[in-house]
Amino acid sequence: MYRAYIDGASQSINNRSTLAFSITDLENNPEYQFYELLDKKRNCTEIEMLAFSRLMDWLLENEVNKIVVYTESNYVFTNWRMNKAYSLNKNKFSRFIVRLIGNSNKEKVVNLAFA
Repeated sequence: MYRAYIDGASQSINNRSTLAFSITDLENNPEYQFYELLDKKRNCTEIEMLAFSRLMDWLLENEVNKIVVYTESNYVFTNWRMNKAYSLNKNKFSRFIVRLIGNSNKEKVVNLAFA
């Protein structure tokens, strides 16, 4: 089992957003890190959906079927569950069950999804 941390903060360089996530094992040893400078400035939800899509690519390539995903967004997985997947290829999810474990607006906790 792995952990993935998606950076949902909309960082930008010269009006271009950055996309970043890292994957660790359960002892926090890095397994994979991804960083990309996007073509234009995007909002946090779009950035996280793109990161989640790239994360699914890595999982499929490496035949990983269990991962815990941490993100700062209150909406990214909820939006996905309401079929607002933006640019995601939904075929990638045929091998994964993604469910929201925690999403409390009253508490300042990060979202947690299990894929």
